[in-house]
Amino acid sequence: MMQDLADEMAADGLSASSIRNRILPLRAIYRRALDREEVASDHTRKLSLPAVRAAPDRIAIPTEATALLEALPLGERALWATALYAGLRMGELQAFDWEHLDLDENLIRVERGRDRSAG
Repeated sequence: MMQDLADEMAADGLSASSIRNRILPLRAIYRRALDREEVASDHTRKLSLPAVRAAPDRIAIPTEATALLEALPLGERALWATALYAGLRMGELQAFDWEHLDLDENLIRVERGRDRSAG
């Protein structure tokens, strides 16, 4: 019965995340009712739900990248251009030291990153 409901939502074209958002509260309700011995079994336990897939990151084309950089204040452009063209992540930028930059070789060494929660 519950699997039929999930399958019907998928057949109706609902996204995987929408289906999960509708079913997960039912799971919580069943678990609580089971703990309180108000129901004999959890009908949501063996449900097969569609996997939620994250959308791929979109990469700016060169003309978009140029326009984005030109929209920044002049003092911030070098930082963001470096991040954009070198493909650096935020944590790698935050951990960057000048010793990792070799202007003679036109080289940036990415040796570490910074994690907000780990420091």
